[in-house]
Amino acid sequence: EIAPVFTSATTASFAENGTGTAYTAMATDANALTYSLGSSKDEGLFDIAAGTMTFKSAPDFENPQDANADNDYVIEVIASDGLNTTSHVVTITVTNLDEIAPVFTSATTASFAENGTGTAYTAVATDENTVTYNLGSSKDETLFNIAGGVVTFKSVPDFEAPADGNADNDYVIEVIASDGVNSASLAVTITVTNVDDTTPVFTSATSASFAENGTGTAYTAVATDANALTYSLGSSNDEALFNIAAGVVTFKVEPDFENPQDGNGDNDYVIEVIANDGVNTASQLVTITVTNLDDTAPVFTSAITASFAENGTGTAYTAVATDANALTYSLGSSKDEALFNIAAGTVTFKAAPDFENPTDGNSDNDYMIEVIASDGINTASQLVTITVTNVDDTTPVFTSATTASYEENGTGTAYTAVATDENTVIYSLGSSNDEALFDITAGVITFKSAPDFENPQDANTDNGYVIEVIASDVVHAVSQIVTITVTNVEEAILRVTGDVTAPATALGGTSTMDITLHNDGDGLLSISDITYPNGFSGITSDITVLPSNSQAITISFTPTEARLYSGDIVITSNGGEHILTATGTGEIVTAIEDDRLKEEQIKVYPNPAEDVINIDLTELNAAQLDIDMVNASGYSFFSQKSLAKKVLRLDVSQFKSGLYIIKLTNGKSVAHKKVIIRH
Repeated sequence: EIAPVFTSATTASFAENGTGTAYTAMATDANALTYSLGSSKDEGLFDIAAGTMTFKSAPDFENPQDANADNDYVIEVIASDGLNTTSHVVTITVTNLDEIAPVFTSATTASFAENGTGTAYTAVATDENTVTYNLGSSKDETLFNIAGGVVTFKSVPDFEAPADGNADNDYVIEVIASDGVNSASLAVTITVTNVDDTTPVFTSATSASFAENGTGTAYTAVATDANALTYSLGSSNDEALFNIAAGVVTFKVEPDFENPQDGNGDNDYVIEVIANDGVNTASQLVTITVTNLDDTAPVFTSAITASFAENGTGTAYTAVATDANALTYSLGSSKDEALFNIAAGTVTFKAAPDFENPTDGNSDNDYMIEVIASDGINTASQLVTITVTNVDDTTPVFTSATTASYEENGTGTAYTAVATDENTVIYSLGSSNDEALFDITAGVITFKSAPDFENPQDANTDNGYVIEVIASDVVHAVSQIVTITVTNVEEAILRVTGDVTAPATALGGTSTMDITLHNDGDGLLSISDITYPNGFSGITSDITVLPSNSQAITISFTPTEARLYSGDIVITSNGGEHILTATGTGEIVTAIEDDRLKEEQIKVYPNPAEDVINIDLTELNAAQLDIDMVNASGYSFFSQKSLAKKVLRLDVSQFKSGLYIIKLTNGKSVAHKKVIIRH
């Protein structure tokens, strides 16, 4: 008996021309609700589905369809739970939208001078709302910027290099005006116009000469341009001394070389000539040099003789003369001049001369030429004799052998290169064979390192070292291949076998061990010295062993302290040095034999070991033992006093690989066991 209760508003607004939800009805009830519309108001213009109301046709603010045509659409919404109903009157107001696009008032064309910057076109459009402007993208818009309707080129346009789509300097852009809702576009053509931006270019020279006391044209200015040119003079140099008319420059007063009027009195009159095409100007500095009227002939200062080595090229003679003016040099024609060239006074042979085949007029290698110097007005000549000299063209000749032999392990001269020549000979080595292993000084060749017959270093390891020796007299060079054969020298090679680990030995007692000295070489082995560590002794020198023979020697161990003995036995010989590490233990022996520790009753396993070793003491009668584990140098890695265990399991995973000695003592005797650790 309880009717639904509406919770949705009684008003809503909806923008004209829109579609979609205009209003959503919501009511509460204990049961499911269905929604429908009444029929007495504007309901015929709407649809409703699950409470969502939509216009059947998009509403038009300018053409309202509600009953009183005021854009307030009144509807009755009915909610039903199947037994009870409730109605709800709702007013949906249709709001107005801006539908009027901006109207352009600015022109569709504009012109813009090339090379310019700034505004190329200003877009103007009218609208009741604020208008913003931007550019389209299908034409030449990428070349422009727009801000507040002002259109500018991104890069300065160049009439001679148009960048628009069809390269005709008519840049087409689409300008878009928007009021935020509506937009309008306008196609605008911006025409880039040509500007005279070409400066005149001078083609006339920057210098001229003018003889003193003369009249008439001193210089003619010439420049190129697309337009007619006018010429004038500057004012900061010597221009006040000149007139110019149609590019023709003349002195106002005849110049006098001995009385120069230019700014620095050096007869170089500097003027600035200006060319103008009506828009652009160009200037060129011109130096007009007033020349002296010369009546003094040049004077030669160069020698009348020269020598030149046969077969050579380059300068054979340099002509030098003095004069107040610049000089040019040439050759006469009545002697040997046809065999020579001359340039700026430098005389060269046309073909390299041959002392053995002279081509001068009388075939005596004295070539006669007439050298002529001219200052432009006066000339002087000088006879010169160029003597061609003989040059060494004989190659050195080797007289030294192409082979040599050299004993291994030696130092000093391996080979001496000798070659004959009328000049001093210089020796060097090539680089394509075994030369890198040698030095050479004044023909004397030595090995950089003493060669070893058993370890040859030559390219094919056959002890035949091949080298290229080069002899040069500076002009000519010759090479000779030399093979230096390294020969064998008998050598002793020491090899030692045997164990120098002594058994546990009572203090004051002696244990002995034998080692064998082997000679694996082909020379007599001589033992020059044997040194022993503390506690060990034996023969110290004067031992010889024939090739491929051996000799045993006895080493004694005599401890004086109850401790581990360890040290190096060093054997020095002509067959090399050998080092053995000797170890032994001195122990105290009491009269009670039953308390003596016996090594055979101590088990150590595994041996070699990697991570763990087991020390098994079950066969010993001792109740408690002290244990130490040391390396071959006597450094302790593990120690425990009064050990009562029968089996000790010891982690050695962190121990370095090597030989270790386990020392056990019951206070009356000492026992040792060796163990090897490998990782």
